[in-house]
Amino acid sequence: MVKSCTAVLVTIVGCSSYKTPDDLSYYLYRPDYVDTAFARAKASPNKQVSDVDVLLFSTGVRHKLRQHMTISRFARETGSTLQVLTAAAAAALGVASGGVTPAMTALAATSAVIPQFQEIFDAKHRAEAYNQGITLIGDAESTYLEAVHGQISSTTLTPAGAKLILQVNATLKLVETALVSQIPDKKSYDIAHGIISESLKLSATFLHLSKGARSEIAVLSQGEATVAISENPDIATILLDPSRTNVLNVTAKQIGNTTFTIGDSSGATAIVAVKIYAPISPPSQVVQVPVAVTPIVVRLASDDELTSATPSQDGVLEISINNNKTPREVSIKRLKAGAVKVVVHNASGAPPATIQVE
Repeated sequence: MVKSCTAVLVTIVGCSSYKTPDDLSYYLYRPDYVDTAFARAKASPNKQVSDVDVLLFSTGVRHKLRQHMTISRFARETGSTLQVLTAAAAAALGVASGGVTPAMTALAATSAVIPQFQEIFDAKHRAEAYNQGITLIGDAESTYLEAVHGQISSTTLTPAGAKLILQVNATLKLVETALVSQIPDKKSYDIAHGIISESLKLSATFLHLSKGARSEIAVLSQGEATVAISENPDIATILLDPSRTNVLNVTAKQIGNTTFTIGDSSGATAIVAVKIYAPISPPSQVVQVPVAVTPIVVRLASDDELTSATPSQDGVLEISINNNKTPREVSIKRLKAGAVKVVVHNASGAPPATIQVE
């Protein structure tokens, strides 16, 4: 009878043991939105984070938390079951043997110690922490889908997508804080619950830069800058300065338009519009153009096409533009005497160049 009870107990313990996965994928929330952006881009130089990447990360975290919650719940339930069965086994052994045996003592001790083990591993509170995270991320995803009307962008990161990143990261911080029995900070709590200020103050909300130029944006709010994402890094990049708090470094790379999404530790966000142009060089010059049949050619360097060359007076000059050559060419033919200024624009919206014709 003793052997039978012992065999039953070994079977119970074996069935109640749950081994979590050994690989790091169980513990790490990967891939994140940057990983998926890089995987999608592959060899392309454009590493654009989009709403699709953010939502894939969000749902992946939610599923991972649900996995953790299920394991914690299973550990708690099997621990309670094992406690009852060991107590029952001890009682049955006592009836069969007619007295107290060493096996009975061991079984009774196991039944008494199991609640203490449950308190150490705190399976109940872990499951509750994971459940809270699942609920918060689910609510954040619902808010996001409502904001974008169900249209999930695969090419750009919208303000709603940037907000979802902040909420998911804040939720993870809340869950991890709860697991180590610490009190969460109010900022993380507010962000995780969608209480996010939209009034982030910046030194600039619009940048107009020449290709290749560098600039800076300063965060003027009290919170520390934590998020800085370019909608299209091929056009312009923005990075947190590693040596200066609340300073963001901007590099203009290609002609075009993009936006920056910036967020701080309080959850406040702001959008910066960015326009990159091809400068016209030289920005100004003086040319002598006599009254003659043959026009004078003025060469202007511009990576983009010239769109107009407008004289300050009509009827004095005859002007034409040649974009088929590099540098671009402006042909000026004088029709009659008089000093005239010619203003030249290009397609990228660069500050105009001027040609003073004398």
